[in-house]
Amino acid sequence: MFCTHCGAKLEDGVRVCPVCHTEVEFFEEAGTPVAPVQEPAQPIEEPVQQVEENVQPVQEPVEENAQPEQGYTEYTLPTQEETAQEQSFTTWTEEVTEPAQEFGNTEGTEQFSQDEIPTAAGTQGFIFCTRCGAQNEEGNQFCVSCGNSLFDSNEGAKKQKEKEKKGSAGTVLKIVIPILAVIVLVVIGVFAVGALFKGKSKASNGIVYMKDNDILGTGFSKIKPYTICDHYGEDTETTYVGVQFSDDGKYIFYPEDIEYDGGFELHYRKASNKKGDGEKLDSDVRQFDVLKNNKVVYKKDTDLYITDLKGNKEKFAKSVSEYYISKDETKVLWKNDENDLYITPFKGLEKDKVAGDVYSMYAYSDNFDRIVYGEQDDTSDTVILHTVTKNNNTKVSSSVRNVNVVDIDGKTGIYYFKDGDSVKSTLYDFIDDDMLEADSKMEEPDMDDYKKTKTVRGFFGWTTTQTEIDDEYYEKLDEYREKESRDSIRESLKKQELDTPMSDLYYYNADKDSSDKIAESVIAASDDIYTFGADCQFYTELDEDSLKRNKFSDLMKGDYYSAISGIEEKIGKGSKLYVASGKNTAEVDLDLSDVGISNCALDTKNGQVYLLAVDPKEDSPTEGDLYTVNYAKNLGKINKYDTSVSSIATVVDGDIYYLKDVDKKDNSGDLYKNKESIDHDVYQYRVIDAGDDGEIYYFKDYDESDYAGTFCKVSKNKSVVIADDVYSFRYYDSNHIALLTDHSEKHNTNDLKLYTGSKKLKDIDTDVTYILY
Repeated sequence: MFCTHCGAKLEDGVRVCPVCHTEVEFFEEAGTPVAPVQEPAQPIEEPVQQVEENVQPVQEPVEENAQPEQGYTEYTLPTQEETAQEQSFTTWTEEVTEPAQEFGNTEGTEQFSQDEIPTAAGTQGFIFCTRCGAQNEEGNQFCVSCGNSLFDSNEGAKKQKEKEKKGSAGTVLKIVIPILAVIVLVVIGVFAVGALFKGKSKASNGIVYMKDNDILGTGFSKIKPYTICDHYGEDTETTYVGVQFSDDGKYIFYPEDIEYDGGFELHYRKASNKKGDGEKLDSDVRQFDVLKNNKVVYKKDTDLYITDLKGNKEKFAKSVSEYYISKDETKVLWKNDENDLYITPFKGLEKDKVAGDVYSMYAYSDNFDRIVYGEQDDTSDTVILHTVTKNNNTKVSSSVRNVNVVDIDGKTGIYYFKDGDSVKSTLYDFIDDDMLEADSKMEEPDMDDYKKTKTVRGFFGWTTTQTEIDDEYYEKLDEYREKESRDSIRESLKKQELDTPMSDLYYYNADKDSSDKIAESVIAASDDIYTFGADCQFYTELDEDSLKRNKFSDLMKGDYYSAISGIEEKIGKGSKLYVASGKNTAEVDLDLSDVGISNCALDTKNGQVYLLAVDPKEDSPTEGDLYTVNYAKNLGKINKYDTSVSSIATVVDGDIYYLKDVDKKDNSGDLYKNKESIDHDVYQYRVIDAGDDGEIYYFKDYDESDYAGTFCKVSKNKSVVIADDVYSFRYYDSNHIALLTDHSEKHNTNDLKLYTGSKKLKDIDTDVTYILY
């Protein structure tokens, strides 16, 4: 598990990050079912590990869902133990409120100039890692599972999607309910849960940071820090709550007296007021959102309130487990702890029940015109899939296991899997019995055939007859007993049934309200191949003819039980990879018996997916072949793009960045862009898409013991050094980047500096703990 604030590796059960001191509320092991069921669907899946009494099922946003920030992300470098593709994946949920909204000039006696006043933008939701697929809060800077930077997931994917899909229908929340997968397409695989929420993203005019338990701010042109709040929390090492600004920039909303359990007092004041205290809005607040009209929606304990700045508050929802605000900020979609789903307009606050028994929220449009959800099927471990369009509730299908909702140019398409006919087989079916023919001809030796009779004359002349058994009989008998033992093993293998679950894949067109079965005999939905935001679905089908079977004679020579335990794994190698786009499907010419997919990246501009194929026999493969697979034109066409690739960094506007010749000792290698070398000694875990103009930021000459390195960017295909000894950074625009340097691990403090496009950095402050935004 990795800290989502600084990227540091965390031991299981740790509640506080030892590097940045961010609180780890609880965690859940990945690879577990994303929804609780009455009976476990498959014995190999582990139940959700619940370490807090009020932990919600993993497919649902946590009760105190974070308000993630878009456009400004602080990056703190990882620990030495971080290895992106060798960790056991973990899903972690944190109670956190991230900054949102913007503020600029305000009215009053004391005012900031436009370049002095900090602004922010934000929305709420989840994002999943482009490297390993694990679920993360959208405000996380680093993947909790593999430590990968989430900036590409959080920002680059959105910018790319907005450029290429103008007029999109809205929010998509992808939920994957695991089915038993007898194929493993990756060296390490997980079932992923992910989401993408759209929101505002505007340039900031200043920096807000934390120092000595205080929240401070400063402008870009005039470096003159001022105190926003002088009592951030009682235990700042275990809590983290962001600040927000009103849309007009006049007011700042911030927490005070944050408690260990995440509750806090919510205050506000004029952003132009550099002195004095603010006004208290309420206490025991868990989450809050500032609306465009300067009203505030917030969660107090488990109830939802709305208030204006005069303290006129009203409670409009009780026992709320999750809520979402529409893009136009006129209404809120919320679910209570009895799984009833409501929409409440802020005007009038009269709730409208959308559905009951809402087990899984899969997707909703920006203003809730369309909602996709799953209802728990009480008779099985599956869900009943529904869509709601303008209060018209349509049942799509029952007995659904996997759901992938995609946004198709403003139209909603859904890939979903249903149970198909299982393949009934036994372990013996996957054995090449090269000893059967000889054993079938072997008969038990008859002792009479090996008797020898001879006459023996005694001392006094009398004679007797003696019968002896030839030694060959005992040799033949031993051989026959071994044959009987093999027959016994054969019968045992034939009794060990393998009920390989098969699924049927469907595609549902929500606008036409029609479903089409597009594939049968599917053994796994290839969720390890990242396609979120694209109209495609990868999956695998069983191909028994291509199975590489164990020889029975080899089974007898070695460790029998070890050989048996590996048979099911070999079954997974007897499968073919396919890709679906809408109702069309195509086979991908990639031999899964020889390769495993360790890394992937989506290129929406060119309608393709990059796959890094490695040797699955290696414990920790360091390089492989990079392929492209088309999903838009020439469906399923695969091409080898490059060789000896260590990892994919990111794809931006159709350009791919990746590393080659990575040294395991320092995890650094050569950075490439579209087959052209850019720089050397680049730290492979920190190549980040952060620029509005397509810039790529990265660290080189990185010291894992100090968690710092030389901070650089790629601009116009050239490498530009920004600063040395950088611990973390926050991007605002290409000429305004806040840097934390000279990190002290002992005190968790840094020097705060500002990059403005020149080599000389501006000094802002010392002993800084966080850049809040």
